[in-house]
Amino acid sequence: MFLMKFNVLKAVAVMTISGIVLMIVSPFLLKAVMIQVTQPEVLLNAEQRLALNLHTWPDGNIGIVKNNEQFTFFGTNGGLLSKTSGTIANPTQQIHYTSRTIQGLKETYNYAGGGPTFEINDYLFMLYHAEYHPNNHFQQFYSTIGIAYSTNEGEEFFDLGKIIQSTYVLNESDEIAVEMGGAPFVIKEDYIYVFFRDIINPFQQNNLAVARCSIEELMNAVLANQTPVFNKYFQNRFLESGLGGRSTQLEFFNGNIRWFDIGFDTKKNQYMAVLVDDTINGQNLYVMFSYDLFSWGPRINLTWRDGETFYPTLIGYHDNPKESDGRWWVYFTHSQLGAWSRWEDATLERVLMTL
Repeated sequence: MFLMKFNVLKAVAVMTISGIVLMIVSPFLLKAVMIQVTQPEVLLNAEQRLALNLHTWPDGNIGIVKNNEQFTFFGTNGGLLSKTSGTIANPTQQIHYTSRTIQGLKETYNYAGGGPTFEINDYLFMLYHAEYHPNNHFQQFYSTIGIAYSTNEGEEFFDLGKIIQSTYVLNESDEIAVEMGGAPFVIKEDYIYVFFRDIINPFQQNNLAVARCSIEELMNAVLANQTPVFNKYFQNRFLESGLGGRSTQLEFFNGNIRWFDIGFDTKKNQYMAVLVDDTINGQNLYVMFSYDLFSWGPRINLTWRDGETFYPTLIGYHDNPKESDGRWWVYFTHSQLGAWSRWEDATLERVLMTL
């Protein structure tokens, strides 16, 4: 799951220009004034990760279930599901499984792994990132977002189906990777909001967009074994179909976002997105805030180091790991090789961010 564009230099140029504008609006000095970030701590090096059969882990956002001081972690490993448990400092203390499939997939994918998790009643839901690989070319993929559920604490997940796909329709002749991201979510009042990157065409994308579904609709879909209906946010309303409908960019400058996660901070009383964007020395982490989920920015730089920092996951200090009080762990992978070679040397690391 890595954005790779082949013949879309125009789009890359536009995103680069947007990035420069964002850097001017959000200087690095803001971090020193507003946010403290510790030095990166390595939790798992490449040798340790491979010894646990976690060959490409975590290949996206990590799902977290907290029970007192014990955590259960759900992550993608080579396009399959993994489940581990342990403490916040040792997420692989116990390996439950490393390569299970989502049961009863309603479509045929080359890749389907999650992912962000949340609990409603006796159900554990997982949002998953799925991919089609046209002509079996894994670097030229078309991704979508689906949802699955478990009734046995994540030992098995059963598919409910595809809920969000880009406005752009799959065209095997276009040499483009359609990357939607890892489906960070927010549960607010009676709705679940899922965030994604929406590819409009090979030259345009909304780097941060959102769709939602009511909790009532989701639970009814589970009972009927049907796919819940999500609608995209477009021009201040949720009327566009989640499956190919139009969307509105949520960040004013629509800056490039390679990967991201979202949480709610009770100290600031704001939603918070930690994201990865390209820099001159690789990829680094940024943070931005929103009061209402629909207007985000400006960006504040969190890290500045060589190599590829990727796949951020936020873990807070509340019982709900996606909420905290100004203190956040940011987990991520780091690789000097990066891109398609990242798993040869990728480490799992974290920093503590204090607002």
